[in-house]
Amino acid sequence: MQAKDSNPPDGGYGWVVVVSAFMVMGLTAAVLKTFGLFFVEIQQHFDELASTTSWITSVTIAIFHLGAPVASSLCVRYTHRAVVVTGGLLAFSGMALGFFGLNMVWMYATTGFLQGLGISFSWTPAISIVSHYFSKKRALANAIASAGECAFAFTFGPFFQWLISQYGWKGALLIIGGIQLNICVCGILMRPLASSCLLEARHSRAETPPGNGASRTDEDKSPIIHKTFNWMLVRQPEFVLYAIFGILAAMSFFVPPLFLVPLSYSLGIDESWTASLLSILATVDFAGRLLCGWYANLHITKTVHLLTMTITLISSSLMLLPLANNYLSLAIFTGFYGFFFGTTVAVHITVLADVVGMPDFDSALGLFMLIRSTGGFVGPPLAGLIVDMAGDYRAGFYMAGATLVLSAGFLVTLDQFQQRKERGRQTNAKPEKSTLPYPSLHLLKLQNSRYREHDAVV
Repeated sequence: MQAKDSNPPDGGYGWVVVVSAFMVMGLTAAVLKTFGLFFVEIQQHFDELASTTSWITSVTIAIFHLGAPVASSLCVRYTHRAVVVTGGLLAFSGMALGFFGLNMVWMYATTGFLQGLGISFSWTPAISIVSHYFSKKRALANAIASAGECAFAFTFGPFFQWLISQYGWKGALLIIGGIQLNICVCGILMRPLASSCLLEARHSRAETPPGNGASRTDEDKSPIIHKTFNWMLVRQPEFVLYAIFGILAAMSFFVPPLFLVPLSYSLGIDESWTASLLSILATVDFAGRLLCGWYANLHITKTVHLLTMTITLISSSLMLLPLANNYLSLAIFTGFYGFFFGTTVAVHITVLADVVGMPDFDSALGLFMLIRSTGGFVGPPLAGLIVDMAGDYRAGFYMAGATLVLSAGFLVTLDQFQQRKERGRQTNAKPEKSTLPYPSLHLLKLQNSRYREHDAVV
């Protein structure tokens, strides 16, 4: 398929892509976030243990992360549009087949595996193509797209509850699957764009020796630069440092939503007030994403520095949250956590693009999601073990805050490594620039001697 443009437009049709990605985020991540409303219904229908029923969501999350490298490689091989449409069909199939509800294994395979694969094939290319369409406004575009998760999660909660009450959990699954078919529409709107790394690739080729001019001319005629998935990113120190940060951050991010409600119950807060904490969390998360995206778009602060600050502020809010002893103080600390979490989500994909560059961004996003998943799997069980040992839900928040402090250390190391690498490039470039305008001392002496010989002959 012929691409329409070869340069990141930084606007124009790119905003249509952002709106499409906004919808995809809502129809994938928000559905996964609010799927817990089906937990009790499915558990009671099959008369299974809570641990057995929880494997549906666990399978979905696992496949969501494990499928990211596959989705990224398909984006490199085909187009983002094709992968998103495929993801929408898979997500619909998972929900529609789950409607039959034959047994628990059937639910694992449908609303677990197929739904997770559909979310992975939709979410990954949707967030990726936004970065391809934008360069200077990339942070703002990513923030707006990711905010779809918060906006839809805020409305899906009561909407799904109403669907279950009106049509039962099976009918609700079928209706939600039909709604997810809109992912295909959003995918069709994601018009293929010739690789946004074309200019960067041309710039790098312009710095190669002149002898390769013919090959450069041939390459410039092709709108596609990379056709293979780059697994060798795991050998790049910058990517490895950022991936370790992702693991530690994921270990922490899944803990607060898990223990926030039990902590409020342990403080004697009423259930109705406890439910409002989740609404506060979603609202300030939405605001944090948009405000951080707007600020990052001003280019006042380097993105990796901004991410380091937001991670530090999240860890501080998590360390302070256990000090709450009533609803008001818990709501305030929850608001701080949700806001700074939103700012982190808004900018962390932009930092990944800055670390690896746009030529390898698709591959990096898939690998980053895969590696980060280990933190999501390890974090909640580890926090649960610490809570059991301490006998207090506050211990889980302290664990999450301490892990985030450690992750910020890897961001600082990454920034120092990048600065040292940049200084090295500047140092190597200085001698070349300084010697070009001025002749060497040997040439000056040779010219002077020739002038003397000429004068002597005259």
